[in-house]
Amino acid sequence: MLNDIETAFGQRLSTMTGALPIVWPNKATEAAKPYFDVQHVPTSNDSPALSGGGEVQRGYFVVTVVTASNAFSTSANTNAEAVKAHFPKGLTMNAGSRKMRVWRPAQMLSAFADEVDWRQPVRIDYLVTGK
Repeated sequence: MLNDIETAFGQRLSTMTGALPIVWPNKATEAAKPYFDVQHVPTSNDSPALSGGGEVQRGYFVVTVVTASNAFSTSANTNAEAVKAHFPKGLTMNAGSRKMRVWRPAQMLSAFADEVDWRQPVRIDYLVTGK
């Protein structure tokens, strides 16, 4: 199921107008900046008995816009806003044979600098239902 969720999310992210290169966990890459760094955080998996029939999977993705440090944050902010707009509350995607929904508005989190980059994360919460 997690592969279906990540595939659906990745396909949607890659269809953005002006989509940046995408860096996935456990995949070596030397993407040029700016790029999207994606983290997937599954948070719960409710049994069919508890959810009234179909299994329910919850979690979120954090898409971090990575840009060069010591520059204005305009590029990071603009790309983060585009990610938010591309994953509106109520958006439904097919995750294999199940339905994946964005269940609340995407949220820009606090931007931060690491040793070499400026990072602007966006959190997208999802809910997957169906059998």
